[in-house]
Amino acid sequence: MLGATPEATHVATLALPSSAAGNLPQSSAAALNPPQALRVSTWQQSLWHGLAVMATYFMLRYLWWRWTQSLNMDALWYALPLVLAETLAALGLFTYFYALWDHGELTWSPPEALLNTAKATGQAVRVDIYITTLNEAPELVAQTIADALAVPPPPGVTTRVYLLDDGDRPAMRALAQRWGVGYLSRASNEGYKAGNLCAALRQTQGDFIVICDADTRLLPDFLQQTLGYFADPLVAWVQTPHWFYDIPQGQDLTTVLRARLPRLGGPLARLIARIWGPVRLGRDPLSNDSRLFFEVIQKRRNGAMASFCCGAASIHRRAALITNLGNPLAPQTVTRDAQGLATPFNYHVSEDIFTSIRLHADPVVAWKSVLHAQVLSQQLSPQDLGARFTQLFKYAGGSLDIAINRGALFARGLNLKQRLMYFSTFFGYLSCLHTALLLFAPVVYLLTSISPVANLGGVYLLYFAPAVLFSELALLVATGGMADWRARAWNVSLFALHLKALLHVLRRKTIRFHVTPKQRQERQFGHLVWPNWLVVAANGASLAFAWPAFALGWLDYRPSALVLVSFFAVTNMLLMLPLLRAAYWRPSDRRSPAP
Repeated sequence: MLGATPEATHVATLALPSSAAGNLPQSSAAALNPPQALRVSTWQQSLWHGLAVMATYFMLRYLWWRWTQSLNMDALWYALPLVLAETLAALGLFTYFYALWDHGELTWSPPEALLNTAKATGQAVRVDIYITTLNEAPELVAQTIADALAVPPPPGVTTRVYLLDDGDRPAMRALAQRWGVGYLSRASNEGYKAGNLCAALRQTQGDFIVICDADTRLLPDFLQQTLGYFADPLVAWVQTPHWFYDIPQGQDLTTVLRARLPRLGGPLARLIARIWGPVRLGRDPLSNDSRLFFEVIQKRRNGAMASFCCGAASIHRRAALITNLGNPLAPQTVTRDAQGLATPFNYHVSEDIFTSIRLHADPVVAWKSVLHAQVLSQQLSPQDLGARFTQLFKYAGGSLDIAINRGALFARGLNLKQRLMYFSTFFGYLSCLHTALLLFAPVVYLLTSISPVANLGGVYLLYFAPAVLFSELALLVATGGMADWRARAWNVSLFALHLKALLHVLRRKTIRFHVTPKQRQERQFGHLVWPNWLVVAANGASLAFAWPAFALGWLDYRPSALVLVSFFAVTNMLLMLPLLRAAYWRPSDRRSPAP
């Protein structure tokens, strides 16, 4: 089924010279300290569950009141879309609560648990490490190769490193030869990264496949920490977190204030630190930190066996990939290459989650997946908002295409828990629809004094405030503080990017695979955030109109309603600030991060 296609692929496998180890570039892994994985204690888990139940109760109470007692029947054109948007936002919250409910802890086993079964046959377990590249700099790829070669195989395991060069570049062929690793390239780029991986699978023999991007630098413990899970013959892959070691750490507020206010800076910084805690300015302005996604959202899916593959820093069982070539989804979901062979990885911009769903939906084998929350690799982050948007548009467009055009949620082999988990993921991108409405809803009231709520004021707060308060507390406890205001602001402010991705998908336009740039572009990105400026301008201008209009009696505002809606308008403006800042951010150190 996975026969070699020598006319499409050039293969060079070279023995590693005995002197190669001494020539390896020094890995930075030893000098770095990845964060420890988030651990939730029993009492924190109980507190989170209690808060989630309270939040659900108060949110349902609020929605019941909104639909049955609060609609302004004289302005249904305004009231109905708003209450529908609130209901959809609450649905997203409920599915998020469900996705986070379980703690996600799985029993870890050392590699010996897997190797004991292999000893009976007298054969070593073979691991192939794939490094995919298209147009990245050879210096960057060299560091990735060096760290891959430096991963010690557990006793009874043999490893082989392959450079998968979809650029078919002489410099990469020479690099592979210099380091003594396998070199694989193709005559075409059919299927992008997925096609690259499929072509390699047909010409290698490893029992397990480690997938690395050009900048994925494995840490020494990678195989030691992941292979043991495969002692369970149903585990198809293990995903580990993406950790970006080049995220700007920012400057301590004390240092900044002392430099700008020599006399008052020190006391002022101490006062702020006493009230607010330590503050750093300029830290990760592009919100690249993925701990919330991997250590909380993905890990909590372990109990439902619904954590999905995210490409790089994952390890896969070959048997799961090459035996699951059936069709548990819609007819168009099985990809075939130019030779008519079904592909283990779907030719899709989001081949990782697409293939994950196909494996989870296998009607014959109940394949399992694992998110191992410990950081076992390091990567480069997008260096500017343009690169970040390139990455995020691929994520959003690919996921929405799988959900809308490929019928992923209706795959016949998925169980109910898995469907709900994937629904939570896809619905998160669809939230752009109701988010856009909520961001501009205050403008209508402030410009017209027409209220969508019949009794907007104190009674409204009696229903609204407990629902929001308990929801925020529940999420803070569930995520160990990671779901803070800044994370919420980024999610909300991406509404326009997600709307663009949704429009592409609905028009059935192909979401193309673009490699995320690894170096900063010397320009700003104000053109990417004009919708966010529009939110700020619309809410700000309506505030500037409403308060003089109230003071002069031009329009009939209820004072309590005006204060409440003004609060919502200011909140909407503040939610845009982190993304607007990222568009114009320039690092103080202009040097590109070294691999």
